[in-house]
Amino acid sequence: MLRSKAPDGVTQELYGYLCLHYAIRWLMHTVATDAGEDPDRLSFTRSLRAARRTTASHPVFPPQDLDAAHAKAASEILFERLGPRRLRANPRW
Repeated sequence: MLRSKAPDGVTQELYGYLCLHYAIRWLMHTVATDAGEDPDRLSFTRSLRAARRTTASHPVFPPQDLDAAHAKAASEILFERLGPRRLRANPRW
């Protein structure tokens, strides 16, 4: 649900959602590569919730607390992995 009514506000809100999606995917990729895991095995929903909880508990990130917040989010993201993805290729007809 978009909150803005003006076209410029809708554009700004969409860019904000895209930036948030990119940031969560970047976090997932970073956590997966640091742990030697496949990024496809991590849940986007779990990562989003971990990021929300981490930012709620650390509203201001001083540089010395940033690594601890990242480690906390990483441990929560890696807690439960998804199963292997099924192949989604369909033959052409």
